[in-house]
Amino acid sequence: MDEFARKGSVNLKQEVIQAGWCVSCGLCADMCPYIKTVEDRIAIVHECNADEGNCYKVCPRTATDYSFLHRQIRDSDDYDYILGGYRKIYMARAINNSHHESGQYGGVVTALTAMSLREGLVDSSLLTANSVEDSRPEYVIAMDEENVIRAAGSKYVVYPTVRGLYQREMSQKDKTLVVGRPCQVTGLRKMQHYTSVAQGKKVEFIIGLFCFWGLEYAFYNYLEDELGIHSITSIDIPKNRGAIIKTSSEVHEVPLEKVRTFIRRGCHSCFDPTSELADVSVGSTESETSWCTLISRTEKGNELVNKAISLGVIEVRSYSSELEEQLREAVRNKKARVLLEKHETVSVNRSYLRINDSLQEKLKGGSVS
Repeated sequence: MDEFARKGSVNLKQEVIQAGWCVSCGLCADMCPYIKTVEDRIAIVHECNADEGNCYKVCPRTATDYSFLHRQIRDSDDYDYILGGYRKIYMARAINNSHHESGQYGGVVTALTAMSLREGLVDSSLLTANSVEDSRPEYVIAMDEENVIRAAGSKYVVYPTVRGLYQREMSQKDKTLVVGRPCQVTGLRKMQHYTSVAQGKKVEFIIGLFCFWGLEYAFYNYLEDELGIHSITSIDIPKNRGAIIKTSSEVHEVPLEKVRTFIRRGCHSCFDPTSELADVSVGSTESETSWCTLISRTEKGNELVNKAISLGVIEVRSYSSELEEQLREAVRNKKARVLLEKHETVSVNRSYLRINDSLQEKLKGGSVS
């Protein structure tokens, strides 16, 4: 894209990091020795004089043409302006009890990842796990089922997981599966199609998660310092509930109003809550906690899902029109808020989006309340 010409880390720092739009995807961190992470924050520790940089090109909050990226990963021009391109939507859950019980909302992500490693479709996977030391998120390079299960479950606090692509351990791998938030999925696709960065070519499958917003690291400080909650084993935020915090011996609930104060600012500008650019997208159904919403999007993703079904790794059933209507309404409203730059309490940035006028007009009909 011409908009990337003569843009590098100086522009990234000014337009994204200092402006408060960074979503901590991790694509720029460790790509360059001058860009590092501190918990969920990205820091440029030394000025770079390069006129043009891949750090700027891969960022999901610099110019992003979703239509172009959709055309690069799909063999069809069919595009659903609310849910993105897809082949089929299912209700799904893992059949293996260890995947089902260790995972969240059916354990499908765990099941698909473990199957991909077991069947030799990939030789590694890049996931987000809870640290054994302090329960906070960390990336894990999983090459066996044990470590895949260790990473099971939702992490509502953002973490720059995909920086793990640049670690030495990954340099020996040829094909990897990445599980990430929508912003991380977008960054990976930008890496694959706007740059020649070698790590992008090694990503064989992308499983994208539904994510309407993520929380800052400060949420952990609040739980520990103000509420005295330690050794967290899981966090869940069910529909119409606050955050359910589980430890090895207790269950706590934090009111949703309080949880919302920790939403990362850049998340309010997210235009893609269902990981439209992934091979497969997975999210909760909000109606049945033991099942999830599974969307196969690309040919590669469709083959992955069909293989999992044929091998008895997951079971699926039809997705009801009622559930699809609920999902569409939630996604459309989220997109409308971004396009209208309207939110109840925070500013919203839409300047990074490259979307044609007709699509914008269709989406602006959504609710902004």
